[in-house]
Amino acid sequence: MQHESNRHPWVLPAAVAVALVAGHSAVAGPATPQEDETVMARARGVTLQRAIAAATDRVPGRVTWAARERFDGSTFVMVQVVKDDRTTDTVTLDSRSGKVLKVEPHVDNPKKGDDKKKDEKGKNGTPAVHGTIPAGNARPYEYPYLAKVSMLDAITAALAWKKGAVVEVYLYAEAGWVLYGIEISTAVGKIEIVQVDAGTGRVLGTVRM
Repeated sequence: MQHESNRHPWVLPAAVAVALVAGHSAVAGPATPQEDETVMARARGVTLQRAIAAATDRVPGRVTWAARERFDGSTFVMVQVVKDDRTTDTVTLDSRSGKVLKVEPHVDNPKKGDDKKKDEKGKNGTPAVHGTIPAGNARPYEYPYLAKVSMLDAITAALAWKKGAVVEVYLYAEAGWVLYGIEISTAVGKIEIVQVDAGTGRVLGTVRM
């Protein structure tokens, strides 16, 4: 995918892809967004778990989003880290080695109303979820500091529930609760979102894309 997802309210800095594509292999051929995600998830290279650990070693804080992203045919791992002062840095890593290539401040705040869109998930045929941490009036960059379960632990719980390769992970609000969304590419090439309670680490359910 090229970060056109509407599931996460953050917007990547416009300059993030500049001067980063040299030396990376392209994902060949046109593909649907889901096919792109599946190819990137199963490509050899660093896992999102390792990328998250490397990103937080470079930028201390709590992760709100991480994913494999493609720019100009080359794949990178992007991690957004919210620091203690609630400012956010976007860390770009080599998708093969996990080496940090670039760190830059994240300046685009989520637009008002994004949380409401998240809360409306589950009203169109998807069963409503019930978490343990109310989102209240918190902004998305505050979710990592409301969560009692780390993103790495949430990924572990999701993979125990649904085997596959992790494509993207993020914190979001649904039905008024703070949750983790763990997108997993399954063995049959489908993308499923495993919803994990940010308070207990319990899997609440899955949503097929």
